[in-house]
Amino acid sequence: VFISKEDVLSRMKKVFDSYQKFDDCQLALVHIYVQWDEVQKRGMGFSEGGVKYNAVLENGEVERIEGPFKLYFSNEHGFWQVIHFIFPQFKWPNEE
Repeated sequence: VFISKEDVLSRMKKVFDSYQKFDDCQLALVHIYVQWDEVQKRGMGFSEGGVKYNAVLENGEVERIEGPFKLYFSNEHGFWQVIHFIFPQFKWPNEE
């Protein structure tokens, strides 16, 4: 399923708007893999690890969020860009 950049940003905004603030944020980067084609001058890769943070609701209640993350990225036009990601609390349309 194709999802537009605007839809991704809207979904991210929904997550951020659900909480008053985030604190005690921790990130552990476990692995980075990059495959580069020198002839074609393009590449792809991913990074993965774990994340933990406190999400504070409007009423002051704290929700501890933790889980794995994975970022998939590519370089086809001279710059790296994230093309897909998995992150706690973010849901893609097919996961709802």
